[in-house]
Amino acid sequence: MRIPLLIILITVVLTFWVDQIRELFLLLTTTTHVWHQVGTLVMAGALGFAVWHTARTVYRFDIPSIPSLANPKAEVLRKWAPRYLGAAVALLMAVGSLTALFDKSLKNAEEEPQFWMPVLFIVETVALLVFVILRRELFGGVFGLSKTPAGDPRVSHWSQLPRSVRMVYAVIVFANVLALVLAAEVPGFLSHMGTLALALMCACFLTITGTYLTIQAARWQFPLLSALFALAVVLQFFGVTDNHRVRLYEGMHSFSSPNEGSIDREPVISTSLVDYTKKWSAGPPPLTPVYLVSSEGGGIRAAAWTALVLDELEIQSEGEFSKHMLLGSGVSGGSLGLAWFAAIVRGEREGVIKLDDIRPMAQLFYETDFLGPTLETMFLTDFLQRFVPSAQFVDRGERLESGWETGWAVACRTRPSANAVATQKPRADVCSLFGSSWKSLGMAADRVPALFLNSTEAQSGRRFIEEPFASLRGVGQDDAVVNAATLSTDGLSASSPLSAVVHDSARFTYVSPAGTLLAISAI
Repeated sequence: MRIPLLIILITVVLTFWVDQIRELFLLLTTTTHVWHQVGTLVMAGALGFAVWHTARTVYRFDIPSIPSLANPKAEVLRKWAPRYLGAAVALLMAVGSLTALFDKSLKNAEEEPQFWMPVLFIVETVALLVFVILRRELFGGVFGLSKTPAGDPRVSHWSQLPRSVRMVYAVIVFANVLALVLAAEVPGFLSHMGTLALALMCACFLTITGTYLTIQAARWQFPLLSALFALAVVLQFFGVTDNHRVRLYEGMHSFSSPNEGSIDREPVISTSLVDYTKKWSAGPPPLTPVYLVSSEGGGIRAAAWTALVLDELEIQSEGEFSKHMLLGSGVSGGSLGLAWFAAIVRGEREGVIKLDDIRPMAQLFYETDFLGPTLETMFLTDFLQRFVPSAQFVDRGERLESGWETGWAVACRTRPSANAVATQKPRADVCSLFGSSWKSLGMAADRVPALFLNSTEAQSGRRFIEEPFASLRGVGQDDAVVNAATLSTDGLSASSPLSAVVHDSARFTYVSPAGTLLAISAI
């Protein structure tokens, strides 16, 4: 019963106290993607069935170390607890979606709230309860079920369970393996069902496999789950499962060691910040006033706010704002918003992106589902990697970076002026900027705002500043101005993809792991 109870407890906490999950319910009740809603309904039913089925199966075992499973006084609990636990999943989904419908943010939403979603979850709750209560009367003759749970024969081994029970476990375990293969070979495929549906599906897998391991541990009187946890910690300590490396060039994966010949060891901008600023401010034309932009963190919402504000300033000034913006300093989501704007400006300088393109591009980019593919990798291949003594799988961090690269490319290629741009070939492939080296932004040559993206060294707690210059004041003169921070000169190559540079400053709690960054001089 531990795993089913744990699943329900986690679901309660996520539904009522986690803002990000509330936003997923908001999306569920306003989305026009019918398959996301269908997928969530199906997976809520599947998880409810799995919780009920595993709880009921646990009560059938005779395990000497857990005598309460066979206590005659607990017969009523054994009969009704699994049923209510299973039905609680869809009921919690109904409560979550109903709460989302009364969220203040929906008052000005363009999408029409869909009030029938909570109703469907309530119907699903009732349907599951009816099924588990009446199944013995309806299917008892077919599957050889006793009239009451008390009449089911008790077992001490999995092989003694009825074939129908073992088939349920076999089917779900097979589905789990299939999902792992799809996540590794066709990344992003499973996320098409929607992020909530994906999370429910993975919870279903955890319920089945976790219950199996728990029962085996009790039968063997061996702390199996604790041993697996200890194994994962030991493998991580020795670094053999580390698939969280920061990418230093295009084509490098998070699980691979860097190739020395592919690394650009030169700084993005070969001069110091002081010299660059003098040259930049000299014009022509006269560049006053000068804007320095700072953007704080806050996940994708901070990224969107940063991008939308800067985009609007650029549009309202008819392209003049970016010419007066010397640099931008950001962290977390703010870094993504600043990088977005720098890419927009580079597109403007190339004559590829027009002012009328900026708003629709921003809307398309920030409507992209970056979370679904990331969670798909997190719950499946990234979780499996913790127990495989060799880094083999792309981590969820690189999957998030790939989402940004694809989102930018799609927004750029479908911009309104895409078919009207002059045939002159631009100097850079603007639509692949997020997947190209951050040197390709042309911060020095084309007056694209310089990026100062802030991060933290996990081991020391020191601030880590990703900046493009050879130095700030000059060689050997930076210690007094960085306040015990570490500059990225020896840590982040000029060939690192823009998406990887942004992500190194925007490793969101839980969603992204801490990245392993190797010093360039040590490679």
